[in-house]
Amino acid sequence: MIETARSLALAGRVRDAGRLLRAHLAEDPANAELRQAIARIYRETNHPEQAGRYEFFLTRSSRAERAAYLDLSSRPTLMKHGSAS
Repeated sequence: MIETARSLALAGRVRDAGRLLRAHLAEDPANAELRQAIARIYRETNHPEQAGRYEFFLTRSSRAERAAYLDLSSRPTLMKHGSAS
């Protein structure tokens, strides 16, 4: 499933990749492997705010990604879940 999502993202289907992994994450929100996979996809497709979102509480997230996410989340209008494409 993670490799399928990665293939989707590399084919330009980042939204579909995120949806696939988030569906599994909804069943197991504490799954660090899935959070890292989602963050990796967003990081590799130039969406640092989303990478920071999914790795916020994991030690692997970078300061820049956490800052990007916090900046995004402090705006009056938040991005809809999965709006990065």
